[in-house]
Amino acid sequence: MPAPYLGGFRITKTQWVGATAIRVDFESTYGSTYAYQLYVGRTRVGATPDQLSRSIVGQLQPSEWPQVLQIVAVDPLERFTDYGALLPKRPYNRVRLRFSTTAWPADARYVEVIGGTEPEGAPDEANLIDRQLFDTDREYLVTTPPLAGSGEWNFEARGRDGRPGGGNVGDPLSLAATVLACPPDVALVDGRRLSVAVEDGDATISWSY
Repeated sequence: MPAPYLGGFRITKTQWVGATAIRVDFESTYGSTYAYQLYVGRTRVGATPDQLSRSIVGQLQPSEWPQVLQIVAVDPLERFTDYGALLPKRPYNRVRLRFSTTAWPADARYVEVIGGTEPEGAPDEANLIDRQLFDTDREYLVTTPPLAGSGEWNFEARGRDGRPGGGNVGDPLSLAATVLACPPDVALVDGRRLSVAVEDGDATISWSY
């Protein structure tokens, strides 16, 4: 069976190299056969420039809710093909929303998506997830930032015209997605993730969420 593959290699090191850039080093058993992609959840964020590279730098938006890093081996000609939809079920906390517009007014200028701020919460006007220019009736794609927790998240997609003063908003389309997320990472206390106290030969390790 041809690539893509999820096996035959392992991540050996991850390192922040910028405010939102992460470098992932890995080893592979495939020699120079394949190129490699880096995914954060189901989102492709980078790829190796050739078959010999064993390091990928990709964009990762930090969040307290950890995101899954995945390496995928691909045919060198498919380095820029997105295989995110084929990745297995895992704890992902970013949602990809697809929706279509039909017979929108000619003066529509923007496509907006707003979302709730917690699972089961109603979409919040102040929580603008994405705004795109409206060019024609078609399918639009929006990927949310990392969401804070597991459960049913609610969103609304809507149009807005260019009238001065903020524009008029059209009838919203309700959207929902179920999220299964990793639990929050441990919190830093005085710059440390863990604290250790030793008494009478017993070590007590504590942490905070």
